[in-house]
Amino acid sequence: MRGDWQLRGNDICLRHKKTLVPLWKHSHPVARSTVSERLTENLSDVMSGSIDGDEVLPSEYDYWLEQRLVDGTDHTWLGSIDLYPAITFCALLGAELLRTDAVADSAEGRPSVIGFFAAREGPEKIEEAFSELLAHAKDTALEPRGVYGSLFIHFDRASREDPAFSTLRDLLRSHIFRCWPLAAGEKIFGQSLISRRVHSVATASEETGVGQALLDDLLTEAGALQPGDPRGARQKTFELAPFAQLIADIPTWVGPIAMQKAIGATRAELRALVDDNVLAPRSNLPKVKSPWSAVDGTAFLERMLSMSQRHVSLSEKGWITLQAARNHSRRSLSEILNAVEIKKLTMGQLEGDGGYHSLVVMKAELATLNRDEQVESKARDLVPAAAFGREIGLRGKDSFLNFVSDGHSPSQKAPHPVTGQVFYYLSLEDIAAFRSSFVTPSMMTTETGAHRNTVVAALTSHRIERFTPGGKDYGPIYSREAAQPALAALRR
Repeated sequence: MRGDWQLRGNDICLRHKKTLVPLWKHSHPVARSTVSERLTENLSDVMSGSIDGDEVLPSEYDYWLEQRLVDGTDHTWLGSIDLYPAITFCALLGAELLRTDAVADSAEGRPSVIGFFAAREGPEKIEEAFSELLAHAKDTALEPRGVYGSLFIHFDRASREDPAFSTLRDLLRSHIFRCWPLAAGEKIFGQSLISRRVHSVATASEETGVGQALLDDLLTEAGALQPGDPRGARQKTFELAPFAQLIADIPTWVGPIAMQKAIGATRAELRALVDDNVLAPRSNLPKVKSPWSAVDGTAFLERMLSMSQRHVSLSEKGWITLQAARNHSRRSLSEILNAVEIKKLTMGQLEGDGGYHSLVVMKAELATLNRDEQVESKARDLVPAAAFGREIGLRGKDSFLNFVSDGHSPSQKAPHPVTGQVFYYLSLEDIAAFRSSFVTPSMMTTETGAHRNTVVAALTSHRIERFTPGGKDYGPIYSREAAQPALAALRR
């Protein structure tokens, strides 16, 4: 009886290419260890070959183990792990993988072999194996112990304090912390999670008080979940960081009447603000009766009031509300407010009222603005760069003008046909060139049909960075190439 045959994890004899078999079994410990007596009882069976093992084709695992035992040579990642932890891990991981559909029909049905192939290349492949176990979890086994089985139990009990298993134990702990909806403070193998990393629909529902079905729809709309995911609420998980603010805000959302009061607007004014992409509810789902954030409303009203240049008494003539200006000029509120920002329109605030309804512009200035742009359009057959920037949702003052003036997209400089002042303009070809290379959230909304909040969430979840050459920020402009993952997700 060779010494290596006694090693747990060694299943075959490489010399004879046969499986190893136990020589005897005995319930009493002392009798079981009395080798001379047990050999005497079984000697005839041993000599006759009646209990020989089956013939087997050795695997790479068997040759790997043989080499480790002979001289310690190991060119796999497992060479950095002591032998006993390595073969124990291979056997336990392989046994759990055999429970999944992925390897159930494998010709290599030995757990140690399955585990070795999963572990020999190191952490990345081991992570794939852990993810395979998680993907095959059933609704009835939604605790880590139930998903990772004997592997989890071994790390949690037998080897919890064993430093020889620390590297392997840390791999599974990190995977669980990264993938499971654990609350802050929960312990895995004796170490606590500092802060939550992952939510499931179920845990987020418990935390927010929002029903699971509604929350599922909201998270799908925001891009945290894939549409049509058939899994249960406890299995639908998502990374918390990109959606933490959404989860925190949902319980604070209000209905349209409360939003009107928050910004001091009429029902028609709120509807116009939405239609013209000035304000957006946090959700467009019909079932959401309270889709508005009062925080958004307060911030919007503060910005509008800060743009007001003077107080207007009720007796002054020639001033009209923003809603009336929209109807009178047939311009969008977005265009009107951008004209206010670039000082082409003067906006005032009626005395005695602090809401959106109190904001007014001069009717005469609005007429002049319309006339100038009509002359300009006819004379040039070009689109002012500032106007195109507003069209694609770039409301920041001069952000798009700085973008074209710095040469990042084709444009033309020409004098205004009336005032003679030099401005940047875009031809149809210039516009096509910009659209082929760049996108904005408004463009992505138009191209995909997704809600603006969903677009922003997709950009966040895919970690798409703004186009900022040399660290210069031109507002929410993204390279189309960089934004492709988010665009593809939105189209799906």
